[in-house]
Amino acid sequence: MESWLESKKKQLIDAILYAYPSKNDLAMVVSFELRENLEAIAGGDNLTDIVFNLVTRWAIPEGKLEKLFQACYQDKPDNPKLKELEQQYQNQEKLDKLINVLQKYFEPEKAIIFTAYESSLYQVRKLNKTKPQTVEEIINELNMPLQGNYSYLDKFVGYLSLSNTGTSLSNDLTNWGTENIKDFDELIQQLIKEQRQREQQCHPCLMIAISKSGDNYVVEAWLIKNLGQYQRESFSDCEQLKFDNKSEIPTDKNLSNLPKVTINLIQQSLIKANKSIKQIHIFLPSELMNHDFDSWKTEEYEPGEEDFTTGICEDYEVIIRCADRLRGKSPPVFKWRDKANTFKDKLEEYATSVFILGASDNQKTLFDQIKQENVIAVTITSVFEKGDVLGKIIFKSALPLALWTRQQIPDIEEKFKSILKNEENDICLKELPSHVKNKKAQGNNNINHLCLLWDDPDLLPPEQLLTENKL
Repeated sequence: MESWLESKKKQLIDAILYAYPSKNDLAMVVSFELRENLEAIAGGDNLTDIVFNLVTRWAIPEGKLEKLFQACYQDKPDNPKLKELEQQYQNQEKLDKLINVLQKYFEPEKAIIFTAYESSLYQVRKLNKTKPQTVEEIINELNMPLQGNYSYLDKFVGYLSLSNTGTSLSNDLTNWGTENIKDFDELIQQLIKEQRQREQQCHPCLMIAISKSGDNYVVEAWLIKNLGQYQRESFSDCEQLKFDNKSEIPTDKNLSNLPKVTINLIQQSLIKANKSIKQIHIFLPSELMNHDFDSWKTEEYEPGEEDFTTGICEDYEVIIRCADRLRGKSPPVFKWRDKANTFKDKLEEYATSVFILGASDNQKTLFDQIKQENVIAVTITSVFEKGDVLGKIIFKSALPLALWTRQQIPDIEEKFKSILKNEENDICLKELPSHVKNKKAQGNNNINHLCLLWDDPDLLPPEQLLTENKL
């Protein structure tokens, strides 16, 4: 198997040529440091040929490539090309040692290793990425530029050092980290602080998915125990909820029993999570995109008590999702995932800079406006009486973000601007779900019919628990 230094032989040849512009200088270092005669081991018509032969026809076959490189570097440690290669070489040696440690414990500690991998990439875009399967793939993916004072790889090692393992993995990685990571103790304290902050920011989430079943619909629901650390592939992060002992809850075309079912699901979530849930994600098929879900209440009430019972949009961040994207491999689904990559990269930007105005009553004109690859967020001013029209536009255009209303509102463009700002100040895109919820909680009737699509492919119902013939 080719060594790392062999894979860099072109860079090494260039570095030696740069460090030794004359044949005599090179002959001296080969003689004094390697006890070899340059003419005897590497002939050639010119210096380029000589260095090429020295590396490929002598050093590699004889197993002396590392000796040659170290001899040149020690002779001329200030040469920039040799110095750069030496830094790369030292870094690779560290990585090789780390890989060896991880390989030793990979099978018995696989779950803990992948948990540390996910923790080190916390809040980093990971859409459309296949989960690494080997130690080498994990290291290659984490071997990225610094994040502040520490790299993602540094954090990965730190998280594993903090883990309770059944083997000596954490101890071995503590030793590796102490030797190879500057201010390793400071990194550990930083990670402990981050873990505590995440625990405080733990927000359960309720997912309700509605899908077609013959002429009617079926509903499934899940409690996501920690929205910030949810992994779709894992059973441990979620629990499927039941109603009347059914995990697939039948409902009619008008979703007549959904208000009652939702109250029950919310109550179950509060009990199981032992704290308030932050968001409710409602996955709607395209024909139900304009359903008046915001009229649903959070608790049962007697006739005449409606005004004294809050709606779900006042108590929770209620987010519409596109159920048509849960399954299938159609072009709009792939395009949505591509657009969502851009969306996740813009969470720290102002919402006003991300949203564009979709202001046409003509369906085709509106679709042509928002289907462009650079369009990821739209405020839709038109009101479509048929929900399936809006749903089809959203699905086909692959939009991950949208704001619209189910009823005509005076000065709609100004209303949208007020939603994307906090009084006179712009808000970050990531704050939008909370901001919409706060606006609705203020009791403004013009805002009550506002709908927010926030379609993040990282936040989907768990794959193993989706009903194959439904969603």
